[in-house]
Amino acid sequence: MNIKKLLLLFYFFIVAILSFAKDDSSDLFKKLQNCNDSLKSEIYCDLAYYYLDSAGNKSIIFSNQALKYATKFNNDNDIAYAYIMIGSSYLAKSNYSEALTAFNTAYTISEKSKNYYQLHTISNNLGIVYKYTGDYDLALKYYANALNYAKQSEDLQSVVQSLTNIGNIYILQEDYDKGLNYYFSAIKECESKNTFLSDIPSIYNNIGYVYYCLEDTKSSQSAYYQALAGFDSLNNSFGQAVVYNNLAELEILSHNYDNAEKYIFLADSLHKLMDYNDSRKNLYYTTYQLYYKQSDYKRAVDYLLKYQTLKDSIYTLELENQVQEIKTKYQVDKLNSESKLKDDRIRQKNIINISLISVIFIITILIVFLIKLIYQKQKLNKLLNHSNLYLKRVNDEIEHNLQYAREIQISCMANNQNNCPYNHFVLDIPKFTVGGDFYLMRKNEEQSIIVLADSTGHGISGGFLSVLGIQLLDSLLLKVSSLSDILKQLNNSFYSYINSSNTLKSESLCLSIIKIVDNTVFYSGSKHKIYKYDNLEKQLFEYKTSSSIIGSEKDVCFTENSFTFNSGDWVFLFSDGYADQFSENNTKLKYKQFKDVLLECVNISPSEMKENLIQKHFAWKGENKQTDDILIIGIKF
Repeated sequence: MNIKKLLLLFYFFIVAILSFAKDDSSDLFKKLQNCNDSLKSEIYCDLAYYYLDSAGNKSIIFSNQALKYATKFNNDNDIAYAYIMIGSSYLAKSNYSEALTAFNTAYTISEKSKNYYQLHTISNNLGIVYKYTGDYDLALKYYANALNYAKQSEDLQSVVQSLTNIGNIYILQEDYDKGLNYYFSAIKECESKNTFLSDIPSIYNNIGYVYYCLEDTKSSQSAYYQALAGFDSLNNSFGQAVVYNNLAELEILSHNYDNAEKYIFLADSLHKLMDYNDSRKNLYYTTYQLYYKQSDYKRAVDYLLKYQTLKDSIYTLELENQVQEIKTKYQVDKLNSESKLKDDRIRQKNIINISLISVIFIITILIVFLIKLIYQKQKLNKLLNHSNLYLKRVNDEIEHNLQYAREIQISCMANNQNNCPYNHFVLDIPKFTVGGDFYLMRKNEEQSIIVLADSTGHGISGGFLSVLGIQLLDSLLLKVSSLSDILKQLNNSFYSYINSSNTLKSESLCLSIIKIVDNTVFYSGSKHKIYKYDNLEKQLFEYKTSSSIIGSEKDVCFTENSFTFNSGDWVFLFSDGYADQFSENNTKLKYKQFKDVLLECVNISPSEMKENLIQKHFAWKGENKQTDDILIIGIKF
């Protein structure tokens, strides 16, 4: 990049800094001490901005404090603003990686809340990062995004700024036509709104520079004159000095040395009224070029030496200013810390005194009531001991009765079943001691019948219903051979029992029943599914039963269907307890995962499958309570 481009970028950096007015840091610290926590995020952001271009990491520290308070109150706008200041702080330190991370986080938050003003600021800053890193394509992309958000927020200043930024990138890429188009678009935006912005003179100065690069001296001079008039109306002596310097360079290019010397004189006159050493340094370099072109080498060398000397002194002065700033801030921080420490000590001493008085008062009151409380405690302990002994006896009696009820329930099932002739397992885990799930297995010379049922509820109520279901089924299995007829008569009997009571009309029964004859399984049921694993096809097939619930209404007809099996096939009957179990994350297992668990175990023995199902259940359940009674029967042919 040649020196003209460097001067252009430097000028716009200075204008950007001057365009913001900073509050005094002492005022900000006072506000911080006297405001609510909910307002501290914004003040910390202001402090971060105050120290943005200073030495050290104060800007980063303050912006992180802003993020802490914004997060505490969950304010999305403040959180995004804090991330913007964090990114700006890292950008000022040329730490582009951290700056990108912070700006992208801010972008995500602002995009959710549709804060177009913040989105414009973030996109503009991302464009700056990629401009400094030389990735002009990405810089253009984000400047274009900034322009779009500026238009959505209807902020003319931001629109003009974004158009100018895009134009600057094209100029850096030496695509002067596109750069000029964007500069003129920025000016037209202001003209269409009949508004004059402080950016306009700067844009004309850029246009003059572009024409200078194209050696179109007439257009360049015209643009510089418009920039000069704008800076004059704003009383911006710095801008005027820069334009005079640019006009001098333009006259040198045209070999109009007398005019060039006139502009240098005007620029120098303005520099005597202000203290912008960087601009004066550039003026010395222009003066050197003037005398060099005129072959006045002695004066040319003098101004080249002035240029170099001022350049070195600027660096030294900047270094001294940074050191002095650090010393001043250290002294201020030290005084603030000492003052705060003194106040804290006085406050702590007062708190201790008040605390001591309060403690003495409380101890006095406690002593008065201590003896009475000890007496009452002893009396209460005796009553509690008697109550605990009584509750223990009652609890032991209830637990004994529940265990006995479970034995009766198991006995009812066992008394009405024969050994199953097939290799099988039964997994029976009631939620409480007594459960509502039950099963029956019957066998004669021609067939085997297996029933798995789920009564409404669990615990004692479910246990009573299961005993009723066992007795009704037992009587029907002895005299009825058709599965559909068994279920029809069971439904009518259950319905008559339930509807004879005014309080049990919501109770019901769901079940699945199979009859195995040779290599055929006949099945029927109510609201249950039956799984068959086909060893040849290596798939698990699902067979649904009737959607009617036993006991809900009278004279319901149930369907009976069948399927065949081969050696190595499985048949599974089950209630809904296993699939409905919740994990510690409050997630239900569901039937898909239940099928996956079964498929994992089809190549092992029934006893091993039972153990595996138990392990999977307790691993899924964790410390969570059991959701429902669990009953699974698996038969391997």
